[in-house]
Amino acid sequence: MTNILREFDNATAEDLLAGLNWYSEALAFARSLDDDERKAAGVIAALSPRQQWDTNKDGAKKILRAAQRHSNIVPSVAGTYHNVQKAWRIAQGEDPAIVLIPFEPNRSLKVCRFYANILGDTESVTVDTWAARVALKDAPAVVRGKQYRRIEKMYQKAAQIIGTITPRDLQAVCWVSIRRKSTDTEEV
Repeated sequence: MTNILREFDNATAEDLLAGLNWYSEALAFARSLDDDERKAAGVIAALSPRQQWDTNKDGAKKILRAAQRHSNIVPSVAGTYHNVQKAWRIAQGEDPAIVLIPFEPNRSLKVCRFYANILGDTESVTVDTWAARVALKDAPAVVRGKQYRRIEKMYQKAAQIIGTITPRDLQAVCWVSIRRKSTDTEEV
């Protein structure tokens, strides 16, 4: 939790603003794709694992546009076969809350939390690679099960200590901050 608080304290004013607006902008993007924000958020979440945000948005746009045209052909987009199929099922009208339920209880927590966060859940935390790197020095590339829940609780407790930010938005601020610093060091 100390690392999370440190990252938050070191975030720039721009990082803070971008993080605080991140999920509302993601929801606005979902709404721009489809009148059913749950459907669009579900497609976005299904395609999200191991994808850059711009790639994720592009894939969601292609999937939803094909479904809206009543195409029978799943567009070629970045992502695993299973994730693309989940996104397609959601775009075809299946309930995202059901499609995104993991087959194994400790898998796909990130996808379920991301879906909920886009739709306004401020207490759950999307623990992706970047969020895990902030929380743990030796974070694995993929966080599952108990470790996921442990990191989520760290963000929740850190948000409580800060007192003026939700766990979801704290994760987003830290995500923006660490990614900016990573990009800054790569360009040197």
